[in-house]
Amino acid sequence: MKSALFAALVFSCTAWGEEDGGEQSASDAWGVLSKAVSGGGIWACDAGQIAEELGMHQEMEDGQSRRHIVYPEQRWKGAEFRILGLEPRAVLLTEGLEDGKPRRIRVVFGNRGDDMWGIYKGESPEDRPTDIFEAKRTYGKQMKDAVKGIDRDAQEISRILTDLYGAGGWARARRDLDTGETRKWWQGDGFRVELIHSKGTITALDITEGKEQSPDAQSTTPNPVTSVKREANGDVFVDGIPEVHQGDKPYCSAASLERLFRLLSVDVDQYELGAAVGSGETQIGSGWRKLIDKARGLARRHRINVGEVSIRGIPQIAQHIDRGTPLMWCQRSTPALTNMFWKLDRNREELSPPDRKREKSLGGETTKALAGGTGVHACLVVGYNERTEEIAISNTWQGKSGLLWIPFEVFQAADSKTSLFYLKGR
Repeated sequence: MKSALFAALVFSCTAWGEEDGGEQSASDAWGVLSKAVSGGGIWACDAGQIAEELGMHQEMEDGQSRRHIVYPEQRWKGAEFRILGLEPRAVLLTEGLEDGKPRRIRVVFGNRGDDMWGIYKGESPEDRPTDIFEAKRTYGKQMKDAVKGIDRDAQEISRILTDLYGAGGWARARRDLDTGETRKWWQGDGFRVELIHSKGTITALDITEGKEQSPDAQSTTPNPVTSVKREANGDVFVDGIPEVHQGDKPYCSAASLERLFRLLSVDVDQYELGAAVGSGETQIGSGWRKLIDKARGLARRHRINVGEVSIRGIPQIAQHIDRGTPLMWCQRSTPALTNMFWKLDRNREELSPPDRKREKSLGGETTKALAGGTGVHACLVVGYNERTEEIAISNTWQGKSGLLWIPFEVFQAADSKTSLFYLKGR
């Protein structure tokens, strides 16, 4: 009975060899999971193969581990898929790069970033509110119901797991970051499962090999050192920064911060950072200033230096990049400006030399692209070119995290007038 009810949570090695290949339906793919609870065989499997079978894509890689993710609702749209009788928002698999084996499975049942964004964006772009205040007026009830649903799921999961495995025990939450979460654990056959719940913000299950995992434990293996690359054309950029993709949710600042922390071997993810600032029933996204304040506290606990710098010119940015220190940037944002960025990057060879004429022309184009109301977006500044007066940025959009070169005039015009934030090891 225990295996039958809890079966959909873990995998078995032998099951992968039994599949015929090709794209699986929701029932086929998740039926594979039903054979894997007993004996803990999953921990000897090839994590990459599991991720491929389940149609996962890479969400994070930092040189020590890789995190894969799949959104069942998107991959098998219209199919009924449930775990423990509830619909999961996402399933994540963390892989250790040293041996390629699974380290952790996380099943996210409710997450404010995903839930709120799903409501906020509407069925089509024309349905989307222009700002958070309109969103609250239009979708206020749906947002509040979604937040209540996150808490209801936690109560129901706790009841089910208690029926299966007894009363369980309380696990230690992170001590270095106040996420407001509680962790309750149960021991299965070959695995340990922890229910993570942060009120109104996130409900998730973490499944590990059967021993307690310290939520803020640090790896003894240092992250690969980044390198500063200098190209013949004058491009200078930080190479090897951990990759983190925010997915289909407004976690650009949380995902960018995760990249900075993972660069310094701090094991924290965008979900925890989002939960740490998850105040307000209808909050969408993570909130720049609140997040920076939380980042300062986390950095202090790990003896990491923090700093903020206002933009005055490329030389000021260059002194950080030359030391291998990327900067987190908050920009004003519109779809038109994003398209302009991509166009400028594609046509770098056509960029005229920096002068007053270029400054006036690009400034006018940027102003036009920002017309009609703007949002904000966070990304990393990772490079510069003094000769062409360009800045390289790197985003957290899935599949679009490579370098994007934009003229400094555009960079200045798009700036949100918020200081650039950075972390640096002591």
